[in-house]
Amino acid sequence: MQIGPRADPKVCTKVLVDDFGWDKDLTKKIWCYGPDTNGPNLFVDITKGVQYLNEIKDSCNAAMQWACKEGALAEENMRGIVFELCDVVMHADAIHRCARVRVRVCV
Repeated sequence: MQIGPRADPKVCTKVLVDDFGWDKDLTKKIWCYGPDTNGPNLFVDITKGVQYLNEIKDSCNAAMQWACKEGALAEENMRGIVFELCDVVMHADAIHRCARVRVRVCV
């Protein structure tokens, strides 16, 4: 069975819950797959009650794509990794939440 961004969300949820023991609600909080938006790595939001989270979603996804593509040591693609966003503290002032600042923090 295929899990990915183009697969039916109900099928993905069923596979992750039945075969891998994931929580059903957690399967709905997958932000992206990587590298190249369809790879074997997942970026999952497991935060609770974080404000302004949608503002950083694109930046975090871009950082995850870049990290999966470049690798940790030898510039090789990473495979089979689940990245979990556990907690975020955002600045209350919107000027400090601009894209230039977010990409540096995500990486």
